[in-house]
Amino acid sequence: MPTPYGGIGLFVKNMVTELKRNNFDFQHYSRYQHQLEVYVDEKGNHSFTGSDKILSYLDSTKLIRWRIALYYGKPIKSIYEISLINPQPLSDSLKRIESAQAPEVFVWDQLYENQLVRYQSGIQQIPQGELIISFVLNASLNSFENPIIHRGNRDDAKKLMNFILMQHPFKDSFYWSEYPKSDRYYFYLK
Repeated sequence: MPTPYGGIGLFVKNMVTELKRNNFDFQHYSRYQHQLEVYVDEKGNHSFTGSDKILSYLDSTKLIRWRIALYYGKPIKSIYEISLINPQPLSDSLKRIESAQAPEVFVWDQLYENQLVRYQSGIQQIPQGELIISFVLNASLNSFENPIIHRGNRDDAKKLMNFILMQHPFKDSFYWSEYPKSDRYYFYLK
């Protein structure tokens, strides 16, 4: 997974300092818990995804460089989740910022209708999203099989399935050819 230079602890400390310096309204966000997503491209450039108001408080945090995620030895776009937690009502300070213990979330190279297509494998529960589909990767045949629509409109799901298959998913290997591994891959839009 991607990590900020200096470690996640320094990144989190910088976030808290910046929130305080920019007069973050802790009263308004008492009992606040929210996931922030840090999108990191294959060159280590990062940005926060979403339109949460708190993002406007994090200017200098955007300057910290990130190490790239590697997927079977290749640089890849990915998402790192951070939880902001303020569990006490009427608290005047953010109690903690935690990095989520979420599975690795990778991002497809191509945008689908101006949206990031996220994917995961080897997970215990289906990811959150508005449209979620999955395929089984048959490593012996180097193909996706057995598609399932987990959430969303059937027509929209079929369009996303076709988009993924048309992008030639196996040009960027989903496994090392010496160690083929079949698994179910979940593709989804937030």
